[in-house]
Amino acid sequence: MKKKYSDSITYALIGVMYIFAVIKATLCTMHVPVTGWQMLMFALASYLFYVFVNTYAGRIIFLSAVALCFLYSVYFLITDGVAGLNRFFDLVTKLVNVIIQVGTGYYNETISDAWLMSALGVFSLIVAMPVYYFLVRYFKFYYLIVPGLVFFMVEWGIMRYVDRLSFFIFITIAIILFIRHRYLEQGRKIPGRSGNFTGVSFTVYFIPVALVIILIASVVPVRNMPVQWEWMDKKIIDLWRDANSVIYTERYDEFALSKTGFGNSRRLGGPVNPDETLIIVVKAPARVYLRGAVYDVYTGSGWELSGRDKHEYLNDRVADQRELQHGWKVLMMQGMARIFNNGGYTIYSSRFNTITAETYKEIFSSNAMPEFLRKLFPTRKIEIQYRQISTKTLFTPLKLMLPITGLKSGYEIEQNIGGIFFSNRRLKESDKYNLDYLQPVYGTRELENFLQSSWNGAYRVFNENIDFFIENIKYKDIKFYNEIEHQMSELIETSKLLQKRRDEIHEMYLQVPDSITDRVKALAWNLTWNRKTDYEKVKAIENFLSRNFNYTLSPNVPPTDWDFVDYFLFEGKEGYCSYYASAMCILTRITGIPARYVEGFVLPAETGEDGYYYVRNKHAHAWVEVYLEGIGWVQFEPTAPMSGAMNYYVSYSGNTREENQNISDIPDIHEMEEEFPRNENSVDFGKANNDKDNIYRVNIIFIVFAAVLLLYLANIVFVGARRVIIGMLPERRCVIFLYRYAVFLLGQSGCKFKTGETPLDYAARVDELFWFKDFNMKDMVEVYYSVRFGRNVPDKNTLKKLFEFTKELKFKTGRDMNIIKRIAIRCFLFNG
Repeated sequence: MKKKYSDSITYALIGVMYIFAVIKATLCTMHVPVTGWQMLMFALASYLFYVFVNTYAGRIIFLSAVALCFLYSVYFLITDGVAGLNRFFDLVTKLVNVIIQVGTGYYNETISDAWLMSALGVFSLIVAMPVYYFLVRYFKFYYLIVPGLVFFMVEWGIMRYVDRLSFFIFITIAIILFIRHRYLEQGRKIPGRSGNFTGVSFTVYFIPVALVIILIASVVPVRNMPVQWEWMDKKIIDLWRDANSVIYTERYDEFALSKTGFGNSRRLGGPVNPDETLIIVVKAPARVYLRGAVYDVYTGSGWELSGRDKHEYLNDRVADQRELQHGWKVLMMQGMARIFNNGGYTIYSSRFNTITAETYKEIFSSNAMPEFLRKLFPTRKIEIQYRQISTKTLFTPLKLMLPITGLKSGYEIEQNIGGIFFSNRRLKESDKYNLDYLQPVYGTRELENFLQSSWNGAYRVFNENIDFFIENIKYKDIKFYNEIEHQMSELIETSKLLQKRRDEIHEMYLQVPDSITDRVKALAWNLTWNRKTDYEKVKAIENFLSRNFNYTLSPNVPPTDWDFVDYFLFEGKEGYCSYYASAMCILTRITGIPARYVEGFVLPAETGEDGYYYVRNKHAHAWVEVYLEGIGWVQFEPTAPMSGAMNYYVSYSGNTREENQNISDIPDIHEMEEEFPRNENSVDFGKANNDKDNIYRVNIIFIVFAAVLLLYLANIVFVGARRVIIGMLPERRCVIFLYRYAVFLLGQSGCKFKTGETPLDYAARVDELFWFKDFNMKDMVEVYYSVRFGRNVPDKNTLKKLFEFTKELKFKTGRDMNIIKRIAIRCFLFNG
């Protein structure tokens, strides 16, 4: 009896300290207000809970409590229906949300102490379960220690920090339990020691040994950097990047920021993890913003594209080019004169009454853009080549000039209502295209003066007073009027068309949901009430956002019942590009100026050594386009690290301000610390190295070839063994396994479950994508339902059909995959 109690105390001490080490190591990186003593008490309480539950009386009480909760929920369901059941589970939902929020590192003062302690209690019970059962009930050394070791390794890999006390406690326990496993469980004798160890004696005897080992290890000098072998590091990194570029390709029909590692556009907010996947390689004269998606409807939590029929609206690109080409004439005749006079700038005569016949002639004599506009919007060329991406979306600058050339035959291009271009089928790696575009000279005083000429209602006033303009021209020079009468008629028609386009834009891009609070509207008013022009109002909003909010890739998750923009402006006050762009778009709309939310890629700050821009997923970005009447769509950049990033693109008359010439002053979209040097020229595989590197390369190729061959043989053995095992499984388990295997195969080809999608909905979508002979995915799901949630046992004929369907599905999903990816996954990665 004495030995039994002493062993129980020994195991309790080890178990409690193990649980405490995991809890402390977890919470120390989350900055929650929980003391070490509180963690220790939770560890002890959770251990005692499982001790109690595993007694006869404890089981009865625990099962009774579970039964009461079940009956209580049934009572609510009967009396109040589903609503009552929802109220019953509100506390559970709240607790789960708190656990997720704290567990993902987003603890803040909105979480009360009671909820924090409840979440910690649940977490402690989760940690204590495997510790108790694999330590006390069924001693399994590897099941007990390996997960703990992986936990600390993952924490170090992610956080680059591990709590030392927790780790030392874990290592001490690991050494003690290893000795128990090796000498007590396996019946081995310890050299130099006669007799057997009891639970107490082995603990007392080996704790000092473990502490001595840890003490020696802790005082040995060590570098914080990992083991460095520069030559091998470079070879491994190059091989990994080459394999990664071949196997992993982003596949989607339509681009969205969420495809690049950022959050979902429909539900904005939360931390993001953009990666280094090489998407496109661009040859351009300077840094450019490439559009991939445009959204017009803000829902309060994200952005969506309305279902408007594009055929009912004017073509976005054509109308924008026509507005830039002709809109300035309308502004010149009855808008620019007033603005340039008040602002102190002069291009033409400052008052309408004094406009000379020569000025009118310059305005109407040609449909081409005048010299000053060609300087403000010079024409440039760009070449875009796809790399690790397969999509129908064509990434283009804002003011592109059709046609798009260079695509292979078979591609047909169309555009949506927001001016985003798509192909009829996916562009793949190595596909490329060329286009010309107009590049505004952002950052120059000349362009700012021109943009300030825009004012809301210019087309309406012009069209209402057109007779007055005509009479004025006739009065000045009737002969001249006869010369330009045809051009004047064209301008009148164009102005009416542009007014129609202006009304369409105001209809689409001024939407503000009811979730926008009064304080957001008040902020928009306070920022713009004393600004004279639309451009000044927009710049005031842009400057306010870029100068007053912190940029981070790990912002807090906005509450589900809180408007996203309101939360960012008044509570979170930090975020990444989606936060800034959404806020600017809504604030601009509130002031009555149309704006739209745009996603795409921005070229990195510098080119590679070969003069190409290497655009990766981490260069994905969101920004704002604002409609200025008489000019068209203009890009604005409210995101703090990118403030002024557009200002050095091109020069005006060969000169720009000095501060715009230093590209290195403009930060990249993500200032990310890299452990290894990047090889921006990895696309040029033809470059030769020196003789010494060539010798090493031969050795590496031989080693890699041998490893690949062994991996391939091991994969064959694994697949064959799995087939035999499946045939030996009971019928019900065989059906479940085959269904999960089918879902796994579909996931390899990119057809995965969507959020909120049921298996039947998923099966219907699969059957639309693939044509099957006799048995389809819906049939398989029905068999799976009958087995998983019923008591049916499938007969041999049904099992035969399932096996044949799985074989057919494997073939068709493999055919839909990139051949290199299919070979790698199906032949080498044990996923065939």
